[in-house]
Amino acid sequence: MEFLEEQIVKVTEDVWKRVMGLEIKVADEDVGSGEKELIASFIQIMGSWDGTVILDCDKEFSRLLASLIFNMPKEEVSDEEIWDALGELVNIIAGNLKAHLPQPCYISLPATVGGWDYMLRFPGSHEVSQVVFECGFQFFGVTLLKQGESAPFTKVVKHS
Repeated sequence: MEFLEEQIVKVTEDVWKRVMGLEIKVADEDVGSGEKELIASFIQIMGSWDGTVILDCDKEFSRLLASLIFNMPKEEVSDEEIWDALGELVNIIAGNLKAHLPQPCYISLPATVGGWDYMLRFPGSHEVSQVVFECGFQFFGVTLLKQGESAPFTKVVKHS
């Protein structure tokens, strides 16, 4: 079992159930770009343990999540509400995960990026866990990076 993988699964399942009333399960597939516009939200953890939590999925799935969080029709959800919803979800996940890390730890405000082509780069960080989840026929990932002496973690999203 990878570092904190069990906690990532438990925390994420709990967040999806409590916040949006959705059941999720661990999947074997990667989030991948394919023909979909993707969005990623991330948050830094600082203190006795330094790292990053990344939540990524396709934009249409994030629109559904935002509609559930803000209790509004999916077609009325704006891009800003999508970004806010994903930021809040990664904030809740990171806030719960930091309880399993050496203390004291603090989290930053979330940041979000999206589109057809983008690159996430975290210098000096390496992936310690990644869990891909399935919700209906939608996939999303939660990745945990650890800051340290290493090559930068880089994720490139390219439209196929």
